[in-house]
Amino acid sequence: MMVNDPSEAIESSRILSSLKRIFKIVESKECGGTILQPLLSGIAYNFLRKDAETERWLRLFFNVENLLLESKEIKSDFIVAVCQRKA
Repeated sequence: MMVNDPSEAIESSRILSSLKRIFKIVESKECGGTILQPLLSGIAYNFLRKDAETERWLRLFFNVENLLLESKEIKSDFIVAVCQRKA
């Protein structure tokens, strides 16, 4: 994402409500990304090693985001949905 790109995520807050108008949401799952996406953007390659220190850092990042999501302090940026066209 580029902070100064006006086309980035344009009207993204309306995607789910638009989906609900056209489709029946069969199932949806929030997938986070609220903290991890911007935190790891451009540096994720630093975490490719499979060693204890790398795993500790990644576990910490995921745990912090999960705790904030569960406590409703933040909302999930990513959602996966299975939809069915309304009749």
